[in-house]
Amino acid sequence: MKKLLPLLLLSTAVIGVVKVNAESSSNDYYYTNPNGINLTEKEYNLVKNMFDERFLEVMNQEDYDYINRLDVNNRDVELKTEEPTYIGSRSTYLETQAKKLVIGKSCNTDSCVITISNTWKYIPRVKSYDVIGAMLVGTTFKGSSSTIFKFDSTNYVCNNYVDASNGTGCSYKLDSNATEVFYAYQTFVVYKGGNVYASYQHAGKSVSLSTSKNYRFHINGYGNVFLFNTNAGKDAYDAMGGVYIKT
Repeated sequence: MKKLLPLLLLSTAVIGVVKVNAESSSNDYYYTNPNGINLTEKEYNLVKNMFDERFLEVMNQEDYDYINRLDVNNRDVELKTEEPTYIGSRSTYLETQAKKLVIGKSCNTDSCVITISNTWKYIPRVKSYDVIGAMLVGTTFKGSSSTIFKFDSTNYVCNNYVDASNGTGCSYKLDSNATEVFYAYQTFVVYKGGNVYASYQHAGKSVSLSTSKNYRFHINGYGNVFLFNTNAGKDAYDAMGGVYIKT
């Protein structure tokens, strides 16, 4: 059953749809983090639910610019959340013991900004090439995607893309020296009228960059996105379930 709730009250135990009315509050600063990033209350709640409280502390200007693409202070932002009953369930929110994957959208008359975020709950043991991306059904991209991997307090731009008319994915090697936090996020714009499926795949063993990029976008793939073409790819990745949202 769907519910309309203030973003402040959102938690992983809530099942429903959250809509933030752009006119419901002022844009006064609510929180300033150690890096001097000022957030309104809406921005604060959005960041907390897309990532975690630690991200609020370490976020920098580049991170804020990513969040600001949703323009939560001036536009309605929708985040649907669901507590999965089993690993591999497809929803708009997926959480395992290791990591959390969230998808959100902010739309205008003809298109939607899509955001995908992955938050690690601990430092993974294997640090090879992980992959984050999305597959489109019934819609198309409006421009290119942008992907960031964040280790401790440093942002790294991901440029190892596989792009197709129905999907985008980016591979990045996890930082072997990072000791505190691991995040990844991706954003792009699509036209309204379809579904966006998103996935984050972690390599449980060492893989080459070429193996991590050897896939096609298919609903039967890992996370309903990545269908790896080789046994090396199929065996390496954790097959974590995906999330989806309607545009």
